[in-house]
This record gives sequence, C-alpha cells and structure tokens, in this order.
Amino acid sequence: MSETAAPKARGPLSLHARIALSAFALVIVALVGCGFVMEHWIVRVVSASFDEKIDLQVLSLAGAIDREGRLVEDQVAYLPDLEFRGQGWGWSVRTAAGEWRGGERFAVSRRYPPDPDYARDLLSADATSEKGVPMHVRYELVGLPSGKAEIMVAAPRLVMDEPVAKGFRWIVGTLALLSLGLGAAAILQLRFGLRPLRKLQQAVAAVRAGESASLSERQPRELLPLVAEVNALLAQNEAGLAYARRHVANLAHGLKTPLTTLSLRLAREGASPESRALVAQLDRRIAHHLRRARSAAAGIGERGRADLAQVAADLAFAMHHVHGTRGIAYAIDVPQPCELAVDREDLDEMVGNLLDNAGKWAHTQVRLKARIDRQLVLIDVCDDGPGIAADDISMALRPGARLDEDEMGYGFGLAIVQELAQLYGGRLALGRSADLGGLNVELALPRRA
Repeated sequence: MSETAAPKARGPLSLHARIALSAFALVIVALVGCGFVMEHWIVRVVSASFDEKIDLQVLSLAGAIDREGRLVEDQVAYLPDLEFRGQGWGWSVRTAAGEWRGGERFAVSRRYPPDPDYARDLLSADATSEKGVPMHVRYELVGLPSGKAEIMVAAPRLVMDEPVAKGFRWIVGTLALLSLGLGAAAILQLRFGLRPLRKLQQAVAAVRAGESASLSERQPRELLPLVAEVNALLAQNEAGLAYARRHVANLAHGLKTPLTTLSLRLAREGASPESRALVAQLDRRIAHHLRRARSAAAGIGERGRADLAQVAADLAFAMHHVHGTRGIAYAIDVPQPCELAVDREDLDEMVGNLLDNAGKWAHTQVRLKARIDRQLVLIDVCDDGPGIAADDISMALRPGARLDEDEMGYGFGLAIVQELAQLYGGRLALGRSADLGGLNVELALPRRA
C-alpha cells in the first residue's frame, strides 16, 4: 500500500514579489482614494454651477411678482428654459393671491436643509415629474407685504448627471493611465533597486566556483553587514580547511617513511605482485594528499578545473589495458564542453574508482554517460554485472566497510568517491541500471561556470 506524498510546502515570497505587491497595493489604495475625493468635488462643482443657473430663474420669477402677490406672466417669456414644456423644466409660484405653474409639472418628494457652504437663501429639493423623471429643485421663500411667496424651479436631474458622469469617466481614464505609469515606474525602480542583490548573488556564485576568494566590499551600505558576515564565514572555513589539510599532510608525512621502508622490504623478500601493488597504491594516494595539502597553502578554497571528456577518455583507455583481457568494452558519452569545478587529480580518483569497479564486475561492457543539469554535471557509470542488492547499498557507501573482503581493489572505492564528491558539494547515488541490468552509480559534481 503506497502512501500519498505530502504536498510540497510553498516557500516565502521573493523580495521582488513582496515589494511589488506592497507597492501596487499602496498605489491602488491611493488612486481609489483620490478617485473618490475627485468625484466628490466634481459633483459639488457641477451641482454648484447647475444651481447657479437655476437660481437665476428663481430670482427672475421672484422679480415678476408684484406687491399684491400676483405673478406678471409677461415677464416669464424672457426665461427660455421655463417657457416651453418640451424643455423638461418646470416652475411654480405660490402666494396668498394664487398659484401659477409652467413647463413640466412636478411634485416635491424631499426637501434638504440649508447648505452651510452657501450663504444664499435658496434651498434644494428632490422632485418627480408627471412622467416619472427625477428632477432637481431650487426654491426660495420671499417675504411680501401680502404674505410669503414660495418660488420653485425644477430641472431634469439628467442635465446635472451627464456632466458628472463625463467628469467621472475622465477621472477613471486618467487614474488608469496614472496607475499604469506608476506600475511601470515601480517595476523599473525594483529592477534598479534590487540590482545589487543580483550582483551579490553572482559574486557568491563566483566564490563557490573558486573564481574569487571573498566578496567585494564595494556594496551599498545596507548590504555591507551581510557581506562582512559572509567574508568572515569564508575566512573561518578557510582557516578550518587549512588546519585539516595540515593534519592530513602531517599524517601523510608520518606514513610516507614507513611505507617506503615496507616497499623496499617487500621487494627484497620477493613478495607477491599483489602485495607490492597494494603498497604502490597506498603510496600514490599519500602522494596525492601531500600535493593537495601543498596546493591548499597557495590558495585554500579555490576550485580547480577539469575536463570530464578528456579525463573519461584517458581513464577508459587505461581500463582497456587493465580489464581488456576479459573483453570488457568501455563506452564514453560526454557532451562538449563539459568542465567541472573539481581538481583534476580528484576527478581522476573518483571516475577511475567507478570505472575500475564497474570493469571488475561487468560481464561484457561498461558505460559512462554525462548530462548537464543546471549547475551540476550528472555522471552515470553502469555495467552489465550482477549489481548490488538494495540492502547492501548503504553498507557499500559506509566509510571503512566493504562487501568483497575476498576480492582485491574493491570495497573502499565507493566510500572514497562519496567523500570526495561531498567535499565539492556533490553527491553519489547507487541503483540498478535499467539498460544493462548491473550497478548504476550516479555521481553529481559542480559544473564550472
């Protein structure tokens, strides 16, 4: 019964996304607020202008009332908006002497209190015409010797709403263009503002690839503490590596003399070729670590450069001589170019161990195939031999353990390859070859930038 894999947790938003989202949110909020404010003032300005036009009609009607409270209708002819019913306007005058109406008939539905922003005596009201059209009313109560007169002038609200709607559309279009401009400016600002972080990322990648030993301190003030901490960490790692390399060198020097003595004694006593081969192999490894210790003193932390295609071809040629008597065929498939950020001698040791181990257990063929996966190069070495049981894979990679105590030259190699790969930030994985049926070893090493 298989278990359902848990969904992969989403990581935090990037700095670019966080700053962009917050900037766009602030811009939208600001623009929406400006839109409401501008709409409010447009409504007030249009309404005031419209009211002034109606107020002139109200004042003209007030001037057409005589002292007895009667309307002199001849004077109304000078008001074109009120004269014709088709205009949609209407008016009414009500005094103690009578009531007069003209234009569109309407009924007041709501009266508004005085507006403190206007010092006039005229007031506003809502009305509806006989046709159901909403109307805006301005009216005034005028004192006469015979009593008070109520003068009303009503105009279709559409006459006022159309300029407001037009102004609002203009506001929306302007704010939309402004938002696009601000968004583009924010994106440019983000790209310019985050450029030092991208350069810092490239600088860290250069340090990891061995192209530089530390980060440059020519950085913006906000990044200087981070750069200082990273450089301090690099210096600490280099000091630890130097300390470890010195101990390795001391150990190698300590083993070199007894090993040389042992080699001479074996030669004098006529020891078997297998014994002398083992001593020679130990001597080569000690010499290799001595060279690494000396090179570390010149440039600790710097990565080497090695061409995988050339190394694989040289090693395959050597393996033909080692295992050629058994008829083992070596096939090499490496893309060009394929440079690794690994010391040449370390790459020789890793790939050589894998090819030698595969050739020892293969029946007829060994295949090495490399492919590039972003910043890594994945090297697959497989054979058509019996392979390793799944239960023994972890033991094969355990330092100091070996599966073939009775065989020569195999057992410690895979663990050594794994340790070397991990020193360069790589990895080693074992499995069964889908094509050849034997062991498949995948070695991942950093690619040279």
